[in-house]
Amino acid sequence: HQFVSLQEAVDIFQRIEHLQEAAATAQEIGIDVDITDIITVITLLEPKEGQTIEGQKVLFPHLYDKDVETREDGELKPSPAPSQTELDVLTGDWLKKVSWGTKKEKSEKE
Repeated sequence: HQFVSLQEAVDIFQRIEHLQEAAATAQEIGIDVDITDIITVITLLEPKEGQTIEGQKVLFPHLYDKDVETREDGELKPSPAPSQTELDVLTGDWLKKVSWGTKKEKSEKE
């Protein structure tokens, strides 16, 4: 969700605002519409250019903060360029490296 330009972020926000306006109009004519989720989305998708401590560009800071808050322990941090260690964990290569390291150490001792 962070890989858009500032103008795209503004466009996304405007579309969500139009949705809120449509829901308000529906309520005015007597249609029961729950806008709680729409208000939450509007809050999360308010565009503002910023960056993380690591220097990663963030255009939806409220959404980014919500992601960070709800991330579980051990979950990979969002990053446009994962580290080699993170890639190894995702692909299972870390297990190969550990098992190869053990085999190499044994053969060197012999």
